[in-house]
Amino acid sequence: MIETFENFIPPKRQDILSDFVASSAFPYRFHNIHNGEHSLAKQLTHHLFMAGEEGQSPHYPIISPLLESIQDLYGDILLYRAKVNVTMPNPSGDPQTPHTDLKLEDGGLIPHLVCLYYVNDSDGPTYFYDDDLNIIEEIHPRKGTAVIFDGDILHAGSNPITTPFRFAININFLPS
Repeated sequence: MIETFENFIPPKRQDILSDFVASSAFPYRFHNIHNGEHSLAKQLTHHLFMAGEEGQSPHYPIISPLLESIQDLYGDILLYRAKVNVTMPNPSGDPQTPHTDLKLEDGGLIPHLVCLYYVNDSDGPTYFYDDDLNIIEEIHPRKGTAVIFDGDILHAGSNPITTPFRFAININFLPS
């Protein structure tokens, strides 16, 4: 299941969210993105919520409109993780390594759904794969669009080539 929702939150809230996460006051942590052995590009991340960890980011409330829209679709949810990812241009355009988001310590998958919300228009699509790593769907980031999919579907983001930043919010959850 891969479903796409345009205007997942109202346009005014889209603007507030995008202005906030793109501001210089919003704190990010830096790390490299790898595809196998090679470093592809740089990414900034801000974890808003992580189940099992004490506290949450003081910026967690910014995703309340997204959580409300998810709950409108699924009812009550168990939230596992929410984070903002910012990727920067990479001329190769290679996707990141196909992955699933949540795994147990033994490598088993944790049942969940993923809501991937695009904060801005950007190149750098998200790719979805079958078990043989064939691309089954490609979604291009458009501001206000959310993609909700089963957490066991392999997927990979890609860095933009022509736009300066690709902002996406990743929410991992399970309907109650």
